[in-house]
Amino acid sequence: WAWDVTFQSHAGPQRLLEACCGSEHRFTGLETLHAAASQDAQVGVERMRAGTAEALGGVWKLVVDGRASRSVRTDASPEVCGSRVSSDQPASGGGLGAWSERVNVTRTRFDENGGATWSVTFLDWNKPDPLTGLLPAAPRQVELDVSGLRGTLAGAYANVVGGSWSARAVQGVEPASASGAVACAFQGGPTTQDFTLDASSPQAVQAALLSAGGNATGALLVTNGTTAAGAALWRVTFLDFAPPVPLLTCSGATVTELAAGNASQLGGNLSLAFRGRATKSLSPSAPAAEVQAALEELPSIGAGGVAVTDDSAYLKGGPSNGGAQWR
Repeated sequence: WAWDVTFQSHAGPQRLLEACCGSEHRFTGLETLHAAASQDAQVGVERMRAGTAEALGGVWKLVVDGRASRSVRTDASPEVCGSRVSSDQPASGGGLGAWSERVNVTRTRFDENGGATWSVTFLDWNKPDPLTGLLPAAPRQVELDVSGLRGTLAGAYANVVGGSWSARAVQGVEPASASGAVACAFQGGPTTQDFTLDASSPQAVQAALLSAGGNATGALLVTNGTTAAGAALWRVTFLDFAPPVPLLTCSGATVTELAAGNASQLGGNLSLAFRGRATKSLSPSAPAAEVQAALEELPSIGAGGVAVTDDSAYLKGGPSNGGAQWR
C-alpha cells in the first residue's frame, strides 16, 4: 500500500513523518503493523515534493484613529509588543497617543506557520489627548497596517473587544467679563480661589477646581471654548462622574450644561466571602451598617467579629456614581 500525504495548511518544507513498527522494533502486541513470521514489516517515508509556501514573518503596526504604532515583529514577545504599541513619547502624544502609555499584552502559542493571536489592553483607552485636551469624539477606529508582513497569503485583522466609549458630561463657565473674578464650588463644597478669563490658563482653573472639589468632582479636564455667539468660556469635562452631574455654582460667571453625557452609574449587586462563606447580595452603594450586618451573619465571623465604616468620600466622584467604599 502507498499513501500520498499532502499538508494543506503547513507552509514550507515539513519534516518527514516518522514510521514505527519496522524490523528494528521489537513486537509487543500493541502495534497494528507486524509480520507474524518474519517480523520484517516496514514502512517507508519519502518526500514527493517540498512545499514552497512561506511562513508568516515581517512586521505589523497597530493603527488607531489614523495614528500608527511602531512596528512589531511577528515573533516578538508580549513584553516587546507592549513596548512597541505603547506611546514612546507620552508627554507629547507620540505614537498612538498619551492614552496608549499603559498597556498589557498577552499572546497565544505560535501555530505551525508562525501565526498567533495578540491581546492588547490599553488601560487609558478614553484618556484625553494631552496636546488638544480633547476626549475621543466617537469610538476609536482600530485597524492593522500589514504592509510589512511577509509570507504566503500573509494577513491579519483587528477585533475590538470591550473598550466601550461613553460621552462625558461637559459644562461651560462663561465669565461676565474678561477681567472679572470668578470663583466656583461643586455640590455645596469649598469655593475655589478667584480666577479670571484674561489671566488664568485652563490648567490653572482645572487645578483650582480640583483643589476645592477634591474627590467629589473626580478627575476634571478644563479647556478653552466659545459660546454659539462667540463669547469665550471654559469647558469643564467631568471625566469620572456619571450623569446627572450637578452644575457648578460660580460667582461672576454663568454656568450651562454643554453635554449631559451618557455614562451609566454603577448598579447590580455583589457578595463578600470569608473562609469559604459568602454574604447575601449587597448593593454596591450599601450603607456600612448593612455590610457589617451581612458579614456578622457569616459563621466564620459572627456578631461583633468585624467593624465596617464608610469611606465613600475618598472615591472619585464620591458616592454619586452609585458606588461606595468600605473600610
